[in-house]
Amino acid sequence: MKLKSKGCNVYLIKDGDSTYLIDAGTDEGLISKQLKEIDGIIITHAHFDHYAAASALQREFGCPVYVHSEDIPFILGEKRMMYSGFLGLFARVGERIFRAEPPEDLKSIEKLNINATIIHTPGHTPGSYLHSS
Repeated sequence: MKLKSKGCNVYLIKDGDSTYLIDAGTDEGLISKQLKEIDGIIITHAHFDHYAAASALQREFGCPVYVHSEDIPFILGEKRMMYSGFLGLFARVGERIFRAEPPEDLKSIEKLNINATIIHTPGHTPGSYLHSS
C-alpha cells in the first residue's frame, strides 16, 4: 500500500503477521499519522530522501531499520556519497535541511527473514537492491 509521503515513495507491506515500511521519506509526522504499528523499516538505498525520517519513526515505533550492508557506512556517516552537478547540490542542501540522523538499531537487509528475494543492484548506491516476492 502506497502512503502519502515527501522525499520519495513510501510503501507499507505485510509479510505474514509482520508489517514493514519500505523507505521512510523525509517527513516523519506525515508518515506516522498513517501508521498504527510497524515491525521494521526497510530502506532501499542510502540517499537521505529515503531514510531521513527513519530514526524518528524507529524511536516512535520501537522497530529495527534494515538496509543493505554495503550502504550501512553511508547512513552511519562513516563514508560519504560522491555526487556531482545538480544532484550534488541537491544532496548537500537536502542533507543540511533534513539532518538525517542515523538510526540506532541498523541491521543488514540480508539478515531479514521475509518472503521476498533480495537482489543486489549496485550502481545508484553501493547497496541498492530490489526485492521481489
